Order: sequence, then C-alpha cells, then structure tokens
Amino acid sequence: MDTEIELRKELGNQSDYKFGAILGGSTMQFFKYSRIETFRRLWETMQNQTPTAFVEKNESGVRRALQEKYVFLMESATLDYQVTQNCNLTRVGNVVLGSNGYSIALPKGSKWREKLTRQILDLNEKGIIMMLKEKWWKKRQQQCDAEPVEDRRALGVDHVKGLFVLLALGLGISLIISLSETFIFAMVVKANTIKCKPFTHLFLR
Repeated sequence: MDTEIELRKELGNQSDYKFGAILGGSTMQFFKYSRIETFRRLWETMQNQTPTAFVEKNESGVRRALQEKYVFLMESATLDYQVTQNCNLTRVGNVVLGSNGYSIALPKGSKWREKLTRQILDLNEKGIIMMLKEKWWKKRQQQCDAEPVEDRRALGVDHVKGLFVLLALGLGISLIISLSETFIFAMVVKANTIKCKPFTHLFLR
C-alpha cells in the first residue's frame, strides 16, 4: 500500500482506499453491531461501497489488497500469517476490534478440559507455542530485498541515538546525586565530630 492509514482516525475520512472484510465473518459482525460511533460510521461506509466491500474468503481479500487500493480488515492472527508469506503486504496499526480468541471445543463436562488447559498453559509458558509459530509461519516466508549494510547501520544508529542520550542523562543525574549525598554525609559527620570533641576531652581527663 502507498500510505499507512490509522483505522480509527483516518480510514473513515479518506476516499482513496476502499475497505472491507469477509462477508458474514466475525470482523464484519463486529462493525455491524458495534456501539462505538467511529466503527458505526465505518460500517455504513462499507455498506455503501461499490463494488462491494466484502469478500467471500481471506484469499480474495488479500488479492484485492495486492491489486487495488483496498484495505482488508481481518483477524490479527490470520493477518500476521499472510504478511509473513508476501513481502508486498503490510500490517497497518495495531487496532483491537474485539476480544476474540481461538479455543478448542469439547463436549460439556469432558474430562479432557482441565488436562488440555494445563498443557496449553505449560506450552505457552515454556515458549513452545511461540517456537512452533515461528517454525511453521515463517517456513515459507519469502525473502524480501535486503537493505544495504550501510543503510541498516545508519538506520540503527538513528533509532537508538535517543536511547543513548537518555542513558547518558540518567547516569549524569545519578552521579550528581551520589556526589551530593557523599558531600552532605561528610559534612554531617564532620559537624557531629566537632560538637562531640569537647565532651570527649572532658571524659578523658
């Protein structure tokens, strides 16, 4: 895509890009029944688009995003996978359209419910789920054109320059505070020593 669009602030106020989702899918349902004014306006816009803003399946939405000025709204998990498979796709923003997740359906009262829950939590805590995601999602990932080494180095310096400045500033402030505390402590000890010396001399006699 030529420009990045922030969904909630810009998508509804532009006319260059059409946007849509899978017909009857969870994303479409979210916009259709949302009580948030911004999303309701986006839903109305999607309904009035010609040709239709909706597609029958993910592949069709991805194809339109590649071939047209079209923003395909989809679940983040599926979207992330598609982005790893095609260098011409990009994810714009990190907008949460709902609190949806994936679950395993079991018969009510199944003895496997607790066992599966524990195993999934254990795999997640050990990083195995993330490892499998990296293995299978990126197994067929296309190799995008790499930037020249010089460009990557320059980009890296620009991005972390502020961090180094902040770190140096923090160290400087810490050093000043430490020196100040040492100086104040030394002055207090010296003052107490001077006050106590006559009494010490008196007792020694």
